Amino acid sequence: MTRGLGTNAAFPHQTAEFHLRTLVVDDRTVPYVFNILFPMLAIFSGLPSTAFPAGLDSQGLPLGLQAIGPYLEDRTPLEFAQLLEREWYRFEAPPTYA
Repeated sequence: MTRGLGTNAAFPHQTAEFHLRTLVVDDRTVPYVFNILFPMLAIFSGLPSTAFPAGLDSQGLPLGLQAIGPYLEDRTPLEFAQLLEREWYRFEAPPTYA
């Protein structure tokens, strides 16, 4: 199944050794470690960020987004995510969530 970089859908859980894991992105198999590329934008630039739920895709897989805030404004992306949760989407545990 294809998961483009723009979809942000969860990928299947993998239990192989880390260096053997892969992801399919836009019909290409890429190293599993690629899943940290977007979080690294905030990490390496020293900007605060937070990830938050953004609903489910057509197959019921969770979608996630990342908000990146201004330098030294750690509370800004947190408040943004809280406002979105209040006004847009609140996490809903799947029926099989334990």
